Amino acid sequence: MLVRITDLDADEALVVARTCTAVGRAAATEVVRPDGGATADDVTRLVPRLVWRGVRGMLRRPPSGSLSAPDGSATGI
Repeated sequence: MLVRITDLDADEALVVARTCTAVGRAAATEVVRPDGGATADDVTRLVPRLVWRGVRGMLRRPPSGSLSAPDGSATGI
């Protein structure tokens, strides 16, 4: 599916898919704890947004003075 909806080749799409799966698993096992503030509802609402949109996609507006490359991507990452 990722190959059809992105410019990724099959190998790149596999890396992205595996990474998304790993993030979801980590969130399910590490984020929700009885003594923590995050609930299962928080995780199921926020983690998919983070995974699919990335951190940049979750920002309402770019921070002032932020560095970006000429192509608009973040630098130093």
